[in-house]
Amino acid sequence: MFNNKYNNRRWIYGMIVGALITWLVMHNAHAQSLTVATGGPKGTYSAMFKELNQRCGLGEVKEINSLGSNDNIDKLVANQVNGAIVQTDVLVLRAKTEDLSKIKTLFSLHPEQVHFLARGDGVKEGGFMGIGGKEIKFNNISDLNGRTIGAAGGSVLTAKVIKFQGGLTYNVQEFNTNADALSALTNKQVDAVVIVGGQPMKEIEALPSIFKILAIPATVQDKLKAVYQPARVSYRNLGAAGVQTVSITSLLVTREYKSAKFVNALKNYRECFYNNLDDLQETTGTSPAWQNVVKSDQGKWTWNDLK
Repeated sequence: MFNNKYNNRRWIYGMIVGALITWLVMHNAHAQSLTVATGGPKGTYSAMFKELNQRCGLGEVKEINSLGSNDNIDKLVANQVNGAIVQTDVLVLRAKTEDLSKIKTLFSLHPEQVHFLARGDGVKEGGFMGIGGKEIKFNNISDLNGRTIGAAGGSVLTAKVIKFQGGLTYNVQEFNTNADALSALTNKQVDAVVIVGGQPMKEIEALPSIFKILAIPATVQDKLKAVYQPARVSYRNLGAAGVQTVSITSLLVTREYKSAKFVNALKNYRECFYNNLDDLQETTGTSPAWQNVVKSDQGKWTWNDLK
């Protein structure tokens, strides 16, 4: 009799385990995987994606590294990915010349500060064979009118948006990477460089004290308020403490889907993001950018209702 009870119990347990395995197999067979374009493998976007995916991915959300916001939008428009992490201002500028109405926000991430960097020793103009001439130093971005600034990736479009909306007249020279742009600044081939990212940015923290961060004055900030928010940046290595600038919110955007498998996959991903945001902000060692994510902020781009 004891053996019968034991065998019955084993049979019941076996049925439960079998049913659970069957459910998991069926669930995975019908689960829709998603791909998200982030940025460079060592960048903030990639780090945040990996940390979120440890909690939400379950192997169903995969990362595609890229050259930044502009490249991410290209991939999303071309249907090479399902989602992309991008700067709001890049969407705003591109929407002036192309239809981005089917790209919508899944959730809003952190604000990214705009860093205008110049050499602290400025430039020297005029004179003869290094003798005489005039030393020109830059303190805020209005001093860059008529000058050439370097930028890479999404920062190129940020530089252009600020130029046009702020009524500035600097020229923008595009580089492949931020490192290339900074090298050109080091060698005085450009007068300043624009780098957009959530502070503290490691590549800026690594710069020698010869560089400085230029302020964006209140008069220019006022012209930018439709897209940007006032912000301040501080970098001890550059002697920068609370320098006035602006920030732009980064978003995880997706294409607009109608099929149930994609809509449900995106709903699950959004739900997991909100359910784990507190944990991501409070866990020691996660990206500092999580501290600046506001749960109630839906950004300044069209929200995806996922209907």
